[in-house]
Amino acid sequence: MTINNAYAKYREQSILTAGPGDLVLMLYDGCLKQMRLAKAAIEASDLEKASQSLMKAQDILAALMQGLDLDISLSADLLSLYEFLHHELVMANVNKDASRIAPVEEMVTDLRATWEQVVRESRGQVRAAGE
Repeated sequence: MTINNAYAKYREQSILTAGPGDLVLMLYDGCLKQMRLAKAAIEASDLEKASQSLMKAQDILAALMQGLDLDISLSADLLSLYEFLHHELVMANVNKDASRIAPVEEMVTDLRATWEQVVRESRGQVRAAGE
């Protein structure tokens, strides 16, 4: 088994065994990675790679939007925010403008940090309930 194949199996298993909170964190991580790759590609004038990375980041935001439970009031606010972030990445892609990516990256970083805290607190509550 090659190293790449082993890593792919590990990633697949990680996704299959992750809880919902961890999956959201993985999506945020993937979005951040793609935005960083896009910025680097724009700076290197590799516009095709930039476009591919920005489209992947857009797809991740679309997946986050689809995963929202709109019966929860906070979800409507998140949906609006995700739509805004998605639009900014579309515009960054159309114009190949790395400066439009930075604010989106900052907001996604903040969302990820908040979500990570929620997941951590949720795990603490589950452990406390089991004691």
